[in-house]
Amino acid sequence: MNNHIINITMLITLIVASVILGVFVDRIWLYYHEGNGVDNEVISQWLDDDDTDSLKFTDKFKCLGFSEVMVENATSDNLDASVVILRYDPGTDHAVVAFKVKYDYLFIEPQSDKLVGYMKTSKEGLTDIEIRGD
Repeated sequence: MNNHIINITMLITLIVASVILGVFVDRIWLYYHEGNGVDNEVISQWLDDDDTDSLKFTDKFKCLGFSEVMVENATSDNLDASVVILRYDPGTDHAVVAFKVKYDYLFIEPQSDKLVGYMKTSKEGLTDIEIRGD
C-alpha cells in the first residue's frame, strides 16, 4: 500500500514539474523569439541618426571596421547588435551587423545602412535566413 502511495505521489510530482517546466520553456522561447528586441522602426530611425555610413573605406578600414564601429555605437544606445561575418568562399568574407528585433534579426550593411537580410526562427525551431547581394 505504501509503495502505491509513493508511486502516485511521484507521478503527481512529475506532472506538476512537467507543467512548470513547460511554462518556463515557453516563456524562454517567447523572450528570445518574440519579446526580446525592438521594433524594426526603432532600428530604421537609429540608422538615420547613426553616422557610421559616412566614414571612409580605406585599405586599413574595411567592412569589419565599419561593422565594429556600428556595433559599438548601437550598444552604447542600448541596442542589441553583433558583427556577423558572411563567408562566401574561403578567403572571401564580408562583415555586416545583425540587430536583434522583435522577430529575430535584421542584417544591415554598415557602409550604406541598407537592409541586406534577415533571420527569423519559428516556434518549431525552423530558421529562415535570407541574405541579399548587391
